[in-house]
Amino acid sequence: MNIVICIKQVPDTAEVRINPETNTLIREGVPSIINPYDTHAIEAGLQIREAACGKAVVLTMGPPQAEAALREAISMGVDEAVLLTDLGHLIHPCEGGRKARCRHHSLRQAGHRRRHGAGWPGDG
Repeated sequence: MNIVICIKQVPDTAEVRINPETNTLIREGVPSIINPYDTHAIEAGLQIREAACGKAVVLTMGPPQAEAALREAISMGVDEAVLLTDLGHLIHPCEGGRKARCRHHSLRQAGHRRRHGAGWPGDG
């Protein structure tokens, strides 16, 4: 049985600061981590994989920096990692209300999917 585990990289809540003027998170200088609940999901997925003699694949959607979360998941024992990144905003610059439609088009036509097994490109 193959297990797919969805995770998300989030700001470390121990170091979150709020902008007093906009009441939004200040992400600059705050390290990103795997959502703590998602680490529990990884552990549960690994236990199921062991019991069912299958493969565990971790999946996340985010910017290229989310690769760090995938590397951490691989270090925890998952077999493969998949990063879904919408690079459409770099390929098809959009403005205003066309942005959502353009991103949808970008995902369909030029979405970036990186799938990695035990090694990562450039790891020699």
